[in-house]
Amino acid sequence: MRAYLAAVGGFVFLTVVLLPTLLVLPQGTTPPEPPTLASVPRLEVCVFRTATGQLVRVELEEYVLGVLGTEMPANFAMEALKAQAVAARTYACRRLRYFGGQGCERHPQADVCDDPNHCQGWLPTQALLDRWPSHEAARNLSRLAEAVAATRGLILTYRGLIIDPVYHSTCGGHTADSSSVWGRAEPYLVGVPCAWDRHSPHYRTERRFRYQELAALLGEPAVPVWASSDTTPALAADRSGRLMFLRWGDRTWSGTQLRQLLELPSTRLVWRAEEDGVVIITYGSGHGVGLCQYGADGLARAGYDFRQILQYYYQGVQVVPLFGE
Repeated sequence: MRAYLAAVGGFVFLTVVLLPTLLVLPQGTTPPEPPTLASVPRLEVCVFRTATGQLVRVELEEYVLGVLGTEMPANFAMEALKAQAVAARTYACRRLRYFGGQGCERHPQADVCDDPNHCQGWLPTQALLDRWPSHEAARNLSRLAEAVAATRGLILTYRGLIIDPVYHSTCGGHTADSSSVWGRAEPYLVGVPCAWDRHSPHYRTERRFRYQELAALLGEPAVPVWASSDTTPALAADRSGRLMFLRWGDRTWSGTQLRQLLELPSTRLVWRAEEDGVVIITYGSGHGVGLCQYGADGLARAGYDFRQILQYYYQGVQVVPLFGE
């Protein structure tokens, strides 16, 4: 999943839910009971199906189940599944118009779309069952349902506002600051060391590029030997080891642009020049911001619960019920 930082009105969470409890009531008046998840109108998520162009409305917890089964392997440790469920629920609530969200930027009529490169992946329950081997389907669905039920109604906030809980597959040893990747600093999206994702199949990837191939991919008309003193590129990395930019002659590419052009799994990389080309070794997969999914699985297997996992990858956040249940 690539989740982009959306500027939405999370303040409504305070004005709709918390602020009324602070109002001064006439003497002798009994304050109203705070709303609960069971007492509010049915919360639905309007999802744009990219394959069909259709809009479907799905109950919130059912939506979380469909995201969980799409975005995280069902055999991950239970506490990791719970952490992902809370992140998925928070992501939707951040965009729901009920909480002042602005919906999906690409499809304004929807709250979210099912494209994991833009919003979150999502599949209806039957489609989840169909994608798994028949002998695993019932057990997988049961595990996901357990994770969703155990975290029902829980979301992440920072100083009372619903956060944007972006996540990725594998950080490769250190998550990234949001400011390094998207140029927008969020106090809860600060990179942290991560030693728990080494079991990921995406932890280390090595690719070789011939010089002329590299030139074509980067749009250069010709490439002298990259290793020579007058053509060696200048690279700059952030504190997590991710490429910030590459400058080659009079051309400059950001780390994100280079990743897209060369179809690299991550911008956390090292390279070495050889006689006929360049070897680029990347660590991790995804943008690297927020929750590291394989790291969450590793932390869960080490004995951490879902709250500890979430509060490690999202700095300074609180895990709270939607309506103070």
